Amino acid sequence: LKGQPQLTSLIPQNRLGLTFSSNPTVYWYTPKSPAKTAKFLLLGNQDADVIYETEISLPEKEGVVGFTLPKQVALESGQQYHWYLIMGCSQTDQSANPSIEGWIERVELDTAFAKRLEQAEPRERVKLYADNGIWYEALTTLAGIRLNTPGDSQAIAGWNELLKSVGLDAIAPQPL
Repeated sequence: LKGQPQLTSLIPQNRLGLTFSSNPTVYWYTPKSPAKTAKFLLLGNQDADVIYETEISLPEKEGVVGFTLPKQVALESGQQYHWYLIMGCSQTDQSANPSIEGWIERVELDTAFAKRLEQAEPRERVKLYADNGIWYEALTTLAGIRLNTPGDSQAIAGWNELLKSVGLDAIAPQPL
């Protein structure tokens, strides 16, 4: 569709997203599509190992979708992981299916930063995460605020600002 954003991973452009979590939530924008499912792959060890693979049901409407890695997939600190999402549009020609990717690296949470987070309100937490490059938590915290208080103009503005800061202006107004 003309003017509609394409399938897009919500990650900083040309950058790796950092996380403190062993089970972060990965976000992407899904356009209106005939696909009912997508395949999610998580690779480690410089793409040599498939750490996790699953099929995800897609919503019928376009919008931003989040997928939290399950408990049995625990990301290790100091490791980089490569994730892929492949839309299941064509069963016959897999290479024709739209796909996106992103990178995650789990980093250790130091005690001083943990204390600052503990004392911060959710909105301040978003800023702390974002200022320190902890992308996945910044996005997840802000998405939580938006979902809990849908009409909150500050939350919407914060979401728009965070996405615009990494060049995702076209995705910012899409439904969550």
